[in-house]
Amino acid sequence: GRNMAMMSPATNETPRNGIPATDIKMECVCTYKSDLGKLLVTDKYIQFRSLHFDEKIAFTDVSQLKKRSGGKIGVKIGSETQVFGPFDAVRRATVLETLKACRNGSVKDGKKEDMEEGEGGASIDPSTIEGLNDQIVTDIFDEPVVQGVIPSGSFIEPEEKDTVCIDETYPISLRHLFAYLLSDSSKFLFELHEQEGDIDLELGKWALDESKAYHTRLFDFRKRTRLVNCLVHQTQNVRLASPTEMFVETSNKMEGVPFADCFTVDTKWRIKEQDSGGETKCHVRIWVKVNFTKSVTLVKGKIERNSIQGTVDYFKAYSRLFLSKFSGGKVEETGTRDVVASPTPGTQSASSSVLPIVLGIGFAFFFLLWFWYWWSAGTMYAYVTELEAKNQQLETLVEELQTEHLREKTAKWSLYLDELLTVTEKLRNEMEFVSDISQVAADHGVET
Repeated sequence: GRNMAMMSPATNETPRNGIPATDIKMECVCTYKSDLGKLLVTDKYIQFRSLHFDEKIAFTDVSQLKKRSGGKIGVKIGSETQVFGPFDAVRRATVLETLKACRNGSVKDGKKEDMEEGEGGASIDPSTIEGLNDQIVTDIFDEPVVQGVIPSGSFIEPEEKDTVCIDETYPISLRHLFAYLLSDSSKFLFELHEQEGDIDLELGKWALDESKAYHTRLFDFRKRTRLVNCLVHQTQNVRLASPTEMFVETSNKMEGVPFADCFTVDTKWRIKEQDSGGETKCHVRIWVKVNFTKSVTLVKGKIERNSIQGTVDYFKAYSRLFLSKFSGGKVEETGTRDVVASPTPGTQSASSSVLPIVLGIGFAFFFLLWFWYWWSAGTMYAYVTELEAKNQQLETLVEELQTEHLREKTAKWSLYLDELLTVTEKLRNEMEFVSDISQVAADHGVET
């Protein structure tokens, strides 16, 4: 088993001793082996300190994090599991989420350092790359057939306001990277999207665009989450800009979400092969931008935020899966299932009769939530659409009022109004004069 450091910290020590405050991502009180102490979480390790223990566990040694019964959290190191807790339900979820985030970041950094330093000979065996002999690989790298002029608006340079999704360097050549990730025979996209929970995947074959300036293909899939069930039509374009640089762009158009016909989510890839100390590497940068095809002023910000965040998360998973191929291992699952005791024979029949009732109530509740969500989404869509139409009418009216013709008419009306005011002023003065004469005559007994 793992040796625990049995020690009593000096009285002037605190649980933070030796750890910069800026490095601590979370600290909370919990128990370990019935001993009350403080749990500290940093980017690199977990540390539990109490009067009797000072235990530090590096995230690189952690193979699994999972919930345990009684509100506890299990940290698996090799064949041994250390258990911390108990926590209340809310606190346990927060602690577990923080532990997973720090562990994933630490493991990823470790893999990147290994690849950059060449430790362990991180690479992908070319003989295992499906698609290396595909016709599209030959067309792009050996017999370039792209001769046409790039259409306007295609393969444009990223802008400063575009959001970066990936900026990574991988120890692989450009040809092998394309074959592994994007060739017709590659299974990488299918593995990634199935891992993301997508269904109905249909990937077309690469074909030369009619402009003869690049190759293109279509990729359709259905995205399913708790709140979204939509069909995504993705267009992928690729062009070899030079023997060592490749441009890729994708455009995603969706069906089944509000305002789907008003925007597309587009990405720009720049993949450059580099020679670093005799080792061939590829520097991959990917940006995302939401392009609006119709005016959606009221919900534009929300659409941009959700689309960009979803794309960034997707490419994090993309990079994580690709990195796992270099280490020769699989992405480890960090299960979150609770440990539940098996029912005894006496209680099994009772639980089996209650289960259908619970499932029925749960299904009915889920159906009501689903119905309310889509009804409210449709109502909001109609309301916002009407507001957008009114807004367009108002903008048109303002533009008409600002035209030269109306300005000339307004100037004439202003002149006429000035003349009318002048005549009115003269008439008022004359009326006052007549009134004064009448008053004087009345005072002297003269009839007017």
